[in-house]
Amino acid sequence: MGEAGDKDSFRLTGISFDLADQTADEMHQLLIANTEHHGPVHEVLKRLHPTLINTYERRYFLSFCGRYRITVDFNQAFYNPNYTKLRYSRRKIADVVLELKYATADDAEARQLSQQIGARLSKNSKYVNGINLLYHNELV
Repeated sequence: MGEAGDKDSFRLTGISFDLADQTADEMHQLLIANTEHHGPVHEVLKRLHPTLINTYERRYFLSFCGRYRITVDFNQAFYNPNYTKLRYSRRKIADVVLELKYATADDAEARQLSQQIGARLSKNSKYVNGINLLYHNELV
């Protein structure tokens, strides 16, 4: 808590991935081809290569007052993009990640709310978890 951040996002329409039939390189090329009209993103994608594929399910919740949002991520799985058949590299974890999101102006009240939830507060990165699990065989 206490850290504010931004995220740029845009929807890619008409694109889908199939982990059973596509390689990471094929998915990467599909992303590059479908971002041509997003100049900076397109250029960055051309210079990068996949190091991890992660999948998860997410549920969204909104408080009655509309000031607090909760996301719950579960069924997390990680894949090594260096495998030709991605399914052979699959590693699942049972962790459930609950994230409380709010405006910085609501920070004091959000701290009280998080104490009422009763869960352990910690930093979490799906990317770091996946890299550690796939390449170091450990979770942090």
